[in-house]
Amino acid sequence: MNRKIAFVLTTVLIFCLCGCKGKKEVNAGTNFPGFDSSIETGGTISAYMLRPDTLNPLLTKIDTNRMALSLIFDPLFCIDKTFTASPRLATGYDISGGGQTVTVYLRNDVTWHDGSPFSADDVIYTVDNILNEKNGSYYYPAMHELINSVRSSGKFTVIFNLNYADSGAVNLFTFPILKKHSGIMSDYFSTYSPLGTGAFKLNEYSGETAMTLVKNPGWKCGYAYIDGVNINILPDTDTVYSAFNSGLIDFAKINWENAGKFSINKNITYNTLYTTNYTFVGLNTQNELLKNSGVRRILSYISGRKEIVGTLLNDYACATDLPIHPKYAHFLASTPASDLESVMAGTGCSLNDKGTMIFCDGSTGKSSPLSFTLLVNEENSKRCSVAEYFSQAAADSGITIHLKKVSYENYISLIGNGEFDMYIGQTILSGDNNLTPFIGTNGYSNYGKYSNSESDSLLNELLTSKDEPSRNEVLTKLQKKFREDMPYIPLYFENEMMVYNSKKLGNITPQMANNFFEFIKSCCVNK
Repeated sequence: MNRKIAFVLTTVLIFCLCGCKGKKEVNAGTNFPGFDSSIETGGTISAYMLRPDTLNPLLTKIDTNRMALSLIFDPLFCIDKTFTASPRLATGYDISGGGQTVTVYLRNDVTWHDGSPFSADDVIYTVDNILNEKNGSYYYPAMHELINSVRSSGKFTVIFNLNYADSGAVNLFTFPILKKHSGIMSDYFSTYSPLGTGAFKLNEYSGETAMTLVKNPGWKCGYAYIDGVNINILPDTDTVYSAFNSGLIDFAKINWENAGKFSINKNITYNTLYTTNYTFVGLNTQNELLKNSGVRRILSYISGRKEIVGTLLNDYACATDLPIHPKYAHFLASTPASDLESVMAGTGCSLNDKGTMIFCDGSTGKSSPLSFTLLVNEENSKRCSVAEYFSQAAADSGITIHLKKVSYENYISLIGNGEFDMYIGQTILSGDNNLTPFIGTNGYSNYGKYSNSESDSLLNELLTSKDEPSRNEVLTKLQKKFREDMPYIPLYFENEMMVYNSKKLGNITPQMANNFFEFIKSCCVNK
């Protein structure tokens, strides 16, 4: 069982588009979009982190600590609860070079906590250090694969040259920006004092038990309602349960597996956090039955995804029939079919007098019952339960699915060799809308060997789109094509929950699970 409940900040987010092009300014103080004058201001909240390995947000290996340090350091872009990238230190961007060049425009009014001005040099310094493999940055793998080089063009413009076309690359530019020559890379931990541009700045750090942050009055990227954050340093993730139950911390992030470890009373409230952890049923499109898109659409319709989410996962998930989160701003809503009969129409499938679903091949006249084997790794109890729900939902519609539970090693081997009909899969999808690895003809994660020239063309158009409107248009077409062909069967995106002291904290709204900063910025202290 995965008991990890530390706040997670990751650079990979579900297929989302960035939200602006060109320069856009956001005023400091209370004069900015979204500020609510009715919300109480002031007060401090109690958060947590684990015993630090470093206070360097680029180097720390502890997810919880990247979360805490995100209050001090701003990124170029951040991802909001609609899975859309919005500028923070950036004001906008342009795409050129067929999707291989991204020009990012920076704010010209930002200062570091020591009063010195922020500029493109700081971004170059940060990216160069991320791309230096010797530094061992948490962000190195993803950025090394994506970024070829980076340079400035003036004081407030940065040009990223990419290794391949990716017009959604800014959705991955969520790493914290460090001050040039701050010494943070050469001094790994001992004397470094975190210096950022963020909404909060370091007030005191004990090194053993606590770190206190105070509001940065010069922050230009928005407004925080609270005055400060007291960060308790805990020895391990298990301590989080007792720390919250005892009132030492005001909130904690949890998933469905550890929700029962927190005390419940009238002052404890749960709030949804959206994640990009994605579960699906992979299909081998080389199978004689599964190569038929009509059969695949039927399997999607009878998948039982809503029952899986509501009954098995207790709504700690969002059901989806697309590899895109339903809360995403550009998710293509659709009207589901009214009944199974309408889904079967024109597919060659029908129910016989025994209630068994039969597929008749129009070209050969051969009839076959819909019967498949579903592969799942036996060590993962959640996946096994999902497989059982899926199998039962199919049986209720006359389709036979035999579960094949194997060791993880065999599971990976069988999938990699294409020796399966179906499998329960899980992954974290990236934020650049690059579906090519999963449904592209030669995609490295396309284990089911799905291939369609129209899909390939749309995938290429998506990566090479010149601007956001073009990208949205292509993505809409791609979502329609996905539903038409159903290369594999999406099931759900996992939710996490923020459990918090509602007597003390207010203005809590759903957020991205990895966007701890947005949660802190938006909440208030009840008085």
